[in-house]
Amino acid sequence: MQQTNRRESYRYPIKIPVNILINGEMMDGVSRNLSMGGMCLEIIGTQLFQNPIDYADDTAVLTFTPPEGSMEIIVEALICWNNGENTLGVRFNGLSPWAKTAMSDILNTYKERVARIRSKDSVRAEPMAT
Repeated sequence: MQQTNRRESYRYPIKIPVNILINGEMMDGVSRNLSMGGMCLEIIGTQLFQNPIDYADDTAVLTFTPPEGSMEIIVEALICWNNGENTLGVRFNGLSPWAKTAMSDILNTYKERVARIRSKDSVRAEPMAT
């Protein structure tokens, strides 16, 4: 059976510290990957979930600052899944126009850095003229 990707947008492996508020409980985490539609989060310092249905379909409030930004992004997100330990996937419940711009900037900066690294690697890989 072939598994399909249900995500609407590609997730990039970007790590950003995130404050997570679920049911009145504040937790620290870090993103494992990020897209315009959501992120995968790892909760730091605790085994949050006892089983994969804990917090399923709950709403979380995420607060994070872009790596090169100065203003926090605050977004509400639906918890779509957890792995029964300390990792969860969330889908954003809509982004404000400012948050959309900030998220787009984060993803574009990541893509530009990857392109520069690949460009440098391809230059190094070319044989030297003799």
